[in-house]
Amino acid sequence: MARPDQRSGERFAYLNPAATTLYGADDPCLLDGTPIMDRIHADFHEEAATRLQQMAGGEKAHDDSSQQLHLTCDGSHVWVDVVCSPIHYEGKESVLLFIRDITGHIEHEKQIRSNLREKEVMLAEIDFQSYITELADFVQGYFSRRRPWSSSGPGGRRRWAWN
Repeated sequence: MARPDQRSGERFAYLNPAATTLYGADDPCLLDGTPIMDRIHADFHEEAATRLQQMAGGEKAHDDSSQQLHLTCDGSHVWVDVVCSPIHYEGKESVLLFIRDITGHIEHEKQIRSNLREKEVMLAEIDFQSYITELADFVQGYFSRRRPWSSSGPGGRRRWAWN
């Protein structure tokens, strides 16, 4: 949960145990009152700030989620899916953030894309190989029908059979 602070932007007002674990904090009190932007990767600051300001201003909740890269207390990265909603908390305008860890999903998606690229290359090679195979079959069939000699000559001797 976030609460707007006019001096320094939105700050965490409360973190449940799951959020504490996600961010790698030993105690939720370590993150209470700290700026939310400290936990959001710099590439997503503008998007996150815009959404938080909209929510703090009382705008309608966003039904769509946002995938963002967040930072844990030890500085490592975690991909999250964020949905936010404006609420009143302890008599003040606040923003309720629903954050779900999707790091495994993102890594799995990257692996799938990599596998698809490999398969596309393999399929292109197979198409080329089938073309070469068909060409070789054609050439072999052509010359097997037009051998320059025939063993059907008198006495089993080979004779030239060019037409």
